[in-house]
This record gives sequence, C-alpha cells and structure tokens, in this order.
Amino acid sequence: MTLGFIMKKNIITFAFLLISLALFAGDVAAFEDIGFSSDGKMYLTVCPTDPEYPRMAEIWISNRSDAKWNKANKLKITEDTLSSYAHPCISPDGKWLYFVSDMPGGYGGTDLWRAKLEGSDVGPVENLGGTINSEGNEMFPTFRPTGELFYSTDGKGGVGGLDIFSALVDTLLNDWIITHLPSPINSLGNDYGMTFEGFYNRGYFT
Repeated sequence: MTLGFIMKKNIITFAFLLISLALFAGDVAAFEDIGFSSDGKMYLTVCPTDPEYPRMAEIWISNRSDAKWNKANKLKITEDTLSSYAHPCISPDGKWLYFVSDMPGGYGGTDLWRAKLEGSDVGPVENLGGTINSEGNEMFPTFRPTGELFYSTDGKGGVGGLDIFSALVDTLLNDWIITHLPSPINSLGNDYGMTFEGFYNRGYFT
C-alpha cells in the first residue's frame, strides 16, 4: 500500500478560519475533526472556552442550504455534561455517528462509541467493545467507503505512542478484526489518523 502525506499548513489554516467565521459568527471556540454526511450535514469537534470553569469537548452540527453552511449548533448525544465528545465521523451507509468519548462505561481513557443517526438527532449510544477499545486511549476514527475503519490507539501495543489500526467487522463472529498498520505509516512517535481518496488505495496520514 503506497500512501502520501502532504501538509499544506497555510492553506489548511486559512480554510479552518473561513469555516470558523461561517459557523460560529464570532463565538469564541476552538474546533477540529470535521466529518460530513451524504445528506449535507457537517459534524465537528468544538472546544468551548470559559474563564470561570473548564469546558468539555462537544460535537456540533451544521446543515448546508443554499450553497452555504448554516451556523453550527451543539449536538446532544447524552445527558452527561461532564464527559467529552469528539472526533465525529459518519459510517459509509450514513446511518451511524462514530465518535470518541471518556464517558462512564468505557474500557479506559477515551473509547470509540457510536450512535444511530435519526435526522438531526441521535439515538442511544453503543461502545464498540473490547476488541477495538483498550485501557488506553482510542481516537480519530475515519472510514473508507468500503466500510474499513481506521483509528489511533496507545493501548493495543505497537511501535510507539499512538499507532494507527484498521478494523473490519467479521459478520460470522459478530466482532471486529483489527490490524496494526506497518511502517512507514506507524512510527516511534505518535501516529494520529488517516484518510483515503474515495475508493483509491491512496490517501493521507498524520
């Protein structure tokens, strides 16, 4: 598998600035990890700032209409306001929101979870289980159109820090089969995530 990684920092920074101005209309917030659905919705991680007390990461949603993105609003996933919700991505069939959270009921620090999409709302959450999650931290989920999940973890072994794994559902075992990606994708440092150019066997990793 041959992949390329290109960092165009000035272009990326400018694009994120434009998105921030469009979605938050002056509200103070840091944001990252954008996911898109096929029906014109954008899901993103927002980290609100407050000088009085710490604020947790949240997932917000924006709808596209008339060739522009509307102001983003917080997506309520559970009643828990003391946990973080971040790194949203949409399953290839458009039915599930996958995300990262440190909410109670997980296996370690941050786990991968999913929730059924119901219009602009979500249904009950599901933990992806112990084959995917660990006592460490799982982060940055992304999908290929084929249904293959990629994510980063520091709790499944590897060559250093966070490593990138791929995962496929085994329909006979009703469980995930995970694979540690080889060098040069994984390194002695932290390896965060990757994305592909559609169905092509090429893409970008960090």
